[in-house]
Amino acid sequence: MELIHDVYIKLLKHGHSIYTESSNSNTIDSAQKLESYSTYLKQMNDKLKTILDLTSMYAKECNNKADEIREIIDINSRNADDPSKMFLAYKEMHKGMSWADITEIEDEKELVLKAVNKAITGPNKSEYSHANIMYKDLSKIYGKDIGFDCKIPIINKLNEMPSALYWYDGDQKNPQGIYTCVSRKFYVQVPFPNVVDGTKDFNRTRSIKCKYNTTDECLELRRDLATRYNYKIRDCNFAHSGDKYTKIGTSFRCPNIPRFGNHMFLKQDLENLPDCDIKMLLMYSLSDVLLSSLWFQKQKDASIVFTNIDTC
Repeated sequence: MELIHDVYIKLLKHGHSIYTESSNSNTIDSAQKLESYSTYLKQMNDKLKTILDLTSMYAKECNNKADEIREIIDINSRNADDPSKMFLAYKEMHKGMSWADITEIEDEKELVLKAVNKAITGPNKSEYSHANIMYKDLSKIYGKDIGFDCKIPIINKLNEMPSALYWYDGDQKNPQGIYTCVSRKFYVQVPFPNVVDGTKDFNRTRSIKCKYNTTDECLELRRDLATRYNYKIRDCNFAHSGDKYTKIGTSFRCPNIPRFGNHMFLKQDLENLPDCDIKMLLMYSLSDVLLSSLWFQKQKDASIVFTNIDTC
């Protein structure tokens, strides 16, 4: 517990120093530092909650064990513990434990908490600046005209390129999950649909959107056709509004393991998939990501966040 105290006091001090430095340097870098520190604090708090849950259960178990012991011994006997010994027990247990003796850390704790509280509640009228990203205007991609000038961010070194996938804890509008930025202001939650081997399973259930929007609308039409032509109502295996799409794996996409992405066999397939299949997989997927970016830049101005692209 003493170690936990020291760690969190250090965290607060470090965070306050970051906050103070950022107040004197209002750039996007300062904002990113503060956001990163905030994320780190949330992770530490999650760890602390786990510890508190464990210690709470352990405290309960200690009481249960104490009750069990008291049931075994005769607490009314002459040899029963003197209640005044409880205070001696507390003193012995807390010896050397500065976390338990709050008076030893009160001054240091109050100074840090006051500084943090002042930063949180104090007015902030600073003007903020944004360090612009360098972009390259492209009217051609690999020699092919695209019909307009698109903007692609420039990097100086390949090994300094940031990851394409990020974990986002979510907010009031968007659920937590893995996200990617397709183009500036165009953000997508990356889905994880199950994959069906299209070379073996020809059902294709919910892999294509039905031309009739809802299940009820589709059923009404199929019932009407069945009545008109005097045959049984046919099943519709297409996806309707609200249905989760099924992804069909093909030999064009992944030659050696068309089912790659099937949740049941994922661990096994990850260990056995050759490089050539990954290259083919990326050829299809990344070229479509590029096309999606061009679509956004050509058509849209406002920000877009897609969080349900695997839902019809």
